Amino acid sequence: GTGAGGGGIGSSIVFVNTGTVEVQSGKLNIGGATATHTGDFTATDPGTSLNFSYATHTLDAAGSLTAGLVTVMGATVVVQGVFDAGDLQLSSGTTTFDVVPTLGTLEVSGGTLNGTGDVAPTGMITWSGGTLSGTGRLTANAGMSFTGGVKTLSKPLSLASVGTWDAGNLSLTGSGAALDVEPAGTFDLQGDMTFNWGGGSPQLNVKGLLKKSAGSGAGGGGIGKNQYQRLLIHEGKDFRSRTLVQRRPRR
Repeated sequence: GTGAGGGGIGSSIVFVNTGTVEVQSGKLNIGGATATHTGDFTATDPGTSLNFSYATHTLDAAGSLTAGLVTVMGATVVVQGVFDAGDLQLSSGTTTFDVVPTLGTLEVSGGTLNGTGDVAPTGMITWSGGTLSGTGRLTANAGMSFTGGVKTLSKPLSLASVGTWDAGNLSLTGSGAALDVEPAGTFDLQGDMTFNWGGGSPQLNVKGLLKKSAGSGAGGGGIGKNQYQRLLIHEGKDFRSRTLVQRRPRR
């Protein structure tokens, strides 16, 4: 099958995988009802993919998922076992990693990426919408693009490579939110972008380079009001740290 819609398991069907689900052609949509799967999911042949479209699916520690492309479009997926995807695309729903997955590229255009597991794709991260939450750290080792619309950060995020921000809003929300530009990292604001406060005590920690390379608006952009966060800068090769912001603004 090569139809864009794919085909697969419709809503409200009680579907439980305790064996093996193998996609040999096209896309398989996984809907059904809430279930825990102890079996294996595979979609490794060229052009094949798995799409979680409906209900809550817990991928138990006894099972595994291996695929070139995985999409989450409306479902809730809780990952507790082996998860190996060449490309993971999240557009709606919630994806929770309670383990450390193996990912090539990561694209988040909507929904929520959550969990206690650290996530460190080997390839590019593209974030154009949705929420990054949970206590697990997301690390960008091969570039990260901040683009699109509204984005909410409520988890630790490390830029260990080049990050670019060219469009959309970014809200740092909650005491668990920390955006760390690591010593080897660069965060390039390609416009009049503003880091917005969404509550709690979020942090923006610059240990590498934060630069504004474009934008001519009179408003400028920068760190918004009502922030209660740290901004740490390592200056050149001396790596001298100084606290630039560590107080509540006057009202």
